[in-house]
Amino acid sequence: MERLYTTDNNGGSMEVPAGCLADLEAIGNVPLAELCERNPGLLVFPDDLSDSRDGIGGTPVFTIGGGRLATANVMGFVGRNATRLNIRSRFARDDASDYFLHYMLGRVFDANMLDFDQSAGGLGMIDYLDCLFPCCLRRAWAQGVYRAYVGRQCNDAGVKGRIDMARHLRTNMPFRGSVAYTMREYSADNSLMQLVRHTIEHLKAKPLARALLAADSQTRSIIDTVCHITRPTYSPRGLRRVVEANLKPLSHPFFTGYRTLQRLCLRILAGDRMAYGSSDDRVGGLLFDGAWLWEEYLATVLAGGFIHPENRTGRHRQYLFDGFQPIYPDFMSRTQPCVVADAKYVPLAGKRAYGEDSTQATAIYYKTITYMYRFGSTRGMLLYPHPGTLSEDVYAIKDTAGRLCKLGMAIAQDAGSFDDFCSAMGRNEADLLGRIAGFARGGAAMW
Repeated sequence: MERLYTTDNNGGSMEVPAGCLADLEAIGNVPLAELCERNPGLLVFPDDLSDSRDGIGGTPVFTIGGGRLATANVMGFVGRNATRLNIRSRFARDDASDYFLHYMLGRVFDANMLDFDQSAGGLGMIDYLDCLFPCCLRRAWAQGVYRAYVGRQCNDAGVKGRIDMARHLRTNMPFRGSVAYTMREYSADNSLMQLVRHTIEHLKAKPLARALLAADSQTRSIIDTVCHITRPTYSPRGLRRVVEANLKPLSHPFFTGYRTLQRLCLRILAGDRMAYGSSDDRVGGLLFDGAWLWEEYLATVLAGGFIHPENRTGRHRQYLFDGFQPIYPDFMSRTQPCVVADAKYVPLAGKRAYGEDSTQATAIYYKTITYMYRFGSTRGMLLYPHPGTLSEDVYAIKDTAGRLCKLGMAIAQDAGSFDDFCSAMGRNEADLLGRIAGFARGGAAMW
């Protein structure tokens, strides 16, 4: 088994070992949406790739050519056959200490990453899956209890369905008043809820995962309800049947959260057998769109002073024209005059001209300036992660009162432990909010 390590946005710096080239070529240069469609063992967040505003579904996990591998914004684990590739954040101190990725996941998915030993060779993919389960369970449950039509075999006097004559003659002769029949029932005790129940029981057997399930009262209450709903038909020996019944992805237009939960449960129950990809050339793994994760993380930091329009739910939807053409700025200040902000998970430090960042080109500036014009704002911001101390560059938009600020949030790369990293990030977040408030009050242009 070959384990390879690299970072996001590596600039093509990774040389691919000859023995791994065939496996990685089957993954690279393929649009992520197409890769997911071909390989159900690959789990990607956001699960709905259309929810990612940087069009991640149309771009590959990495490009490969000339024996070199170049990554973009995607992080996580991916593999095929015996090849395993771990894509860390570019702010990771080493292969075993990807504190920044763990910190963002903890904030976005409400998981206590301090429960995991961050110094024991790094978190594995299974650890990540366990961390994600409670949050995915709560988000799915917020849409209501999932119900579906299920077939039941009954044998009593209250016939409510089709009589099963063969079974009736086999079990009820001589006749004693009961009739064997089958019926369809709209029930919460269905194959998907059984899958969730099996996953809960699987996690309860693992000390750290069991602690995650008991971490908050809401998760405990949901778990108690799931166990109560599934009690009549749950059996530990029925796992194989339940898994087979869930191999077809849920396609319900409303219960979108359960589709993500279904895929996550299948990965957890499969364990290492589907963690990266099995021996039949299928691709497997767990990947995160860095741009989406950075934006969702910033939403937790800016929650007090900014609204975060959501494309998938339509929450805080805005319009470009009068009543049509919906738009979704990343962030808009709750107070007037309006300040608009765009989250950018790209290395923007020191870049002034468009040509200095060929991957984003003019869209980096034009998109934010367009939103400033639409909302009558003279203040716009680009928020990105910075490897050093907090960086602030303010540009005057020529012949206008507009100011565009590139604000780089400092990432504590030198932290000696994850606990120290969390403390440092708390201070950096407070510093970021202070700079944002100062710029909103009318910071001067530097250029």
